Amino acid sequence: MSIYPQYRWELYNIEEDRGETTDVAAKNPQLVNELSAAYFEWAKRTGVVEYELLKPKGRL
Repeated sequence: MSIYPQYRWELYNIEEDRGETTDVAAKNPQLVNELSAAYFEWAKRTGVVEYELLKPKGRL
């Protein structure tokens, strides 16, 4: 999962941490890189549009 606007990926071990309280991304950089690459391939293939391109300009 990436938290906007930092675009910092988080990774959780759901089997051991159902509440997603401990981010293990820093301990698993290779897995984060693989999952990130897979996400961006999927996003390109399915036409995902980045939020920055969709968000309203200025105040609502």
